[in-house]
Amino acid sequence: MLTHAADLELATRLAHEAGRAILAVDDEARARPTTKSDESPVTAADLASDRVIREGLAHLGDPIITEETWRGASVGPHPRAWFVDPIDGTEDFIAGRADYCVQIGLCVDGVPALGVIHQPSTGATWRGVVTSGLCEAIDGHGRVHRRRVDTRGLPQRPRIAISVSHPSQVVDYIVEELGGVPVPKGSVGLKIGLIVDGEADAYLTASKRIKVWDTCAPAAVLLAAGGLVTSLVETSLRFDGPAAHDAGVCAWTPAARAALNPKVQEAVVRFSLVGPSR
Repeated sequence: MLTHAADLELATRLAHEAGRAILAVDDEARARPTTKSDESPVTAADLASDRVIREGLAHLGDPIITEETWRGASVGPHPRAWFVDPIDGTEDFIAGRADYCVQIGLCVDGVPALGVIHQPSTGATWRGVVTSGLCEAIDGHGRVHRRRVDTRGLPQRPRIAISVSHPSQVVDYIVEELGGVPVPKGSVGLKIGLIVDGEADAYLTASKRIKVWDTCAPAAVLLAAGGLVTSLVETSLRFDGPAAHDAGVCAWTPAARAALNPKVQEAVVRFSLVGPSR
């Protein structure tokens, strides 16, 4: 078995290779999107990225759960399993926005162990190993910056990352009730990057469509930085059961959770977890 350090380097290399594969076909891919059976879009760039990552991980012998290849309703338990979103934010990619990324995460016994988030359009990468508390942001010039979430109190108006493409009554209610500042961003991974970089305090979604490949790598990166990730009803996110997180997702700093969670629980009751968002 590879050490997590070796796993992290492999995942980082593959995320960058996948990013280059996306950029190599981006214009043509944007022009010819198709629709999957669940009515979500897919492009040649998604498939090119998926192929690079699956081929790069195949020699490990671990299960590889990717958005473009997994068809089951449940993932099931595995000692080790990779969760891959070849392009998180395909709608943003198709629209020509930079708010998409490649995500590669490893779970051990159903719990996120490490993650890599790579933004091809800027070259920025966030990565982390949970057990060691290592979290790094690597800029487009290759400079490495260690990251820990802000442990100070919240600003007077908490900054809450919200979806560009998927509006939500639940999140709008929480932001309004808290007097928060919405911070629009596309990909789930890039929203987590905002928290890790100190540009947002929380990300909340009540979506019943958000899947394990959307959240594994971002969860690992945020946990490695000292952040917290739960469902809206305060349970731990698991990656050894249903492919969908039916109770939504909360990602936040410890200070944000302490201050914002009462209002989140009000919203859970008020809206019964209804409202598509990302």
